[in-house]
Parts: sequence; C-alpha cells; structure tokens
Amino acid sequence: MAIEAEVVDDRDVFDLSQLDLVRKLAGIGCNVSDICYLIGISRATFYRKLAANPALSEALEKGKAEAKSSLLTTLYKQATSGDFRALAFSLSVIHGVGSKLIDDHSNNLRSIEDIDDELAQIEERERCLTIGTRES
Repeated sequence: MAIEAEVVDDRDVFDLSQLDLVRKLAGIGCNVSDICYLIGISRATFYRKLAANPALSEALEKGKAEAKSSLLTTLYKQATSGDFRALAFSLSVIHGVGSKLIDDHSNNLRSIEDIDDELAQIEERERCLTIGTRES
C-alpha cells in the first residue's frame, strides 16, 4: 500500500519506498532510533521530517499498529493453547490483572508439578511392589 507525501519543504520529502520501509521497520518492532539508523538519518532529522510530513507519521503509526496486532495475535494463540506464561502476561499487562493473582497461580502450578512428581514416585513404588508380589 503506497502512502502519498504532502510536504512543504523538499528536504522533508520521503519517497514512497522510504515510507514503506519506515512502516515495515515499525511493523517488526523497530523503535525510532533503530529506524533512523537503518535508513541513515539522525533522530533530529527524522523528528523534523515527522513533524512536517503527515505521510511519514501515518507510515510510522501504521507500522506500530501492525506490530502490536501481530504481537497480540501471537500472544492470544499461545494463551489459548495453554501456555500459562502467555496467559499470565496477557492478564497482567493487557488486561490489568494484578501480579498477586498471577503469583498465586504460579505457586499453584508449581504445586501441581510437585504433585505430578509425587504421583510418578507412587506409580514407581506400586510397579516395584507389583513386581515383588509376582516374584513371591
């Protein structure tokens, strides 16, 4: 998708390929400093161009929105597939659920892991007892 630039000063002009590059870089999560480094301009120049060029601002904002959307989609998929850490992060950061609740659930998960270990030990003992009974 091409973005047209409307600017007054020719020094502030970003051609369409540069605008697309800014959008793509912001879309993969690059911050302004990274974008400036990769396109070869200073942050001061970038911000001057940003103030004078609505198309540049639009490209940057679209890229940020794409990055956020991609991140949220991935996080949602992980959380709904049973990834507790993704779910905890989502609840904490996105939905504002306090860390106390998440810590409580984390402790419960550790105790479930402990229970799984205990069950495995019990099953091993039962297996040994069954073998010992057969030998008698």
